[in-house]
Amino acid sequence: MAPDEVTLDEITSMVAVCDELYRQLELWHASIPEPYRPPLTPLPPEGATDGGDYDHDDDDDRQAVLRIRYFAARHIIHRPFLLYIAANGVSQVAPSIVEKAGLCVESCRLYLHNTARILQKPSPYTWTFALSSLGAIVVLTLASLSPDLRHFVADIDELQSLAIRNIRPWAVSSLEVVVSILEDMQRKQRILSRV
Repeated sequence: MAPDEVTLDEITSMVAVCDELYRQLELWHASIPEPYRPPLTPLPPEGATDGGDYDHDDDDDRQAVLRIRYFAARHIIHRPFLLYIAANGVSQVAPSIVEKAGLCVESCRLYLHNTARILQKPSPYTWTFALSSLGAIVVLTLASLSPDLRHFVADIDELQSLAIRNIRPWAVSSLEVVVSILEDMQRKQRILSRV
């Protein structure tokens, strides 16, 4: 075992911490005054690949940013469980750990769909949301390569394409490198899916 590898006991002990962080995230969302609280639609409508159909018409940019921050935090809270399963499989983990990995995947997916709207025009969030989109795609691609998690991301190619479309308009300087990384990741993913 590598010195930085997380053990089953450690990942199991993280459940209580994760549950508390998630409870606090839900409390934060509930504490936002009703007129400003963003709705947390569970999944984009069928056929919504560019994020445009996923907009909440009465949202303003502040609500959209709050919703994006919510999904970013939820992804980070649950990411250790996805990483553990991707590295070790599910043979000895409780179903609740697989469920938490599924929440991580859903959070990354919703993050990408929600950033699509904000990344359509320049904003103070362009750089941050573009780089975080790369992080979300790395996690989703890792899940798609895991035999135990790939059922959560059968749409990985569409998600990778969405991230590329979201970031491509801003692909100058280092964001150009981000698009290149995403395209390379998608190309390799497509090759692996044919094998």
